[in-house]
Amino acid sequence: MADKLNIYSKDNLKTPIATGDDTTGAKVTGLAAGTKVNDGDFVATHVDQDGKHTESPTSPVPGWTVNPAKS
Repeated sequence: MADKLNIYSKDNLKTPIATGDDTTGAKVTGLAAGTKVNDGDFVATHVDQDGKHTESPTSPVPGWTVNPAKS
């Protein structure tokens, strides 16, 4: 089974704010349109869905800008 991708806020590593996998990615929601997210504001880990391995160390997520609102 594939590893699960977890996305965390850099300030809260207890509860993922988004999950997914390396093929489809993970969607971070709840950010206002046009928000600039800096490198490392979010971090990613992988976890074995079978529970045989511990969660990987965090890796910083590259920054991005949230798409503008659709009219």
